[in-house]
Amino acid sequence: MLQDVKNFVHQCDSYQYNKYSTHKPIGALQPLSIPQQVWEDLSMDFITHLPNFGCKTVIWVVVNRLSKYAYFMVLLSRFTASSLATVFAVEIFCLHCIPKTIVNDRDPLFLTKFWQERFCLSGTTLAYSSAYHPK
Repeated sequence: MLQDVKNFVHQCDSYQYNKYSTHKPIGALQPLSIPQQVWEDLSMDFITHLPNFGCKTVIWVVVNRLSKYAYFMVLLSRFTASSLATVFAVEIFCLHCIPKTIVNDRDPLFLTKFWQERFCLSGTTLAYSSAYHPK
């Protein structure tokens, strides 16, 4: 009987509409600053779970936030922070300048001490967006 009552309540439209939220209030959105120069601010993320193509199932997307020019770099399924740093140096640093800001979605790889120190030495600020909300 208890299960029947729970099912009825969860299927009731007026209950779903009028129930109160148990989450903390959502804060105001903080917009990202508008870049002043090309390749000054970057945004990056990974496209994962792609069909296997020679052990390469990940695409790393790096986007210039001002011009929206994007690089799509195919990566092996198992990559490390140092291998990403090498690809980043060859594909981005060598062709363009060192960015002032990089925005990503709090990927655990970019939260490592390796990346923190790498960008601290180059003077790049890491900014984090909400996960699953591309900027």
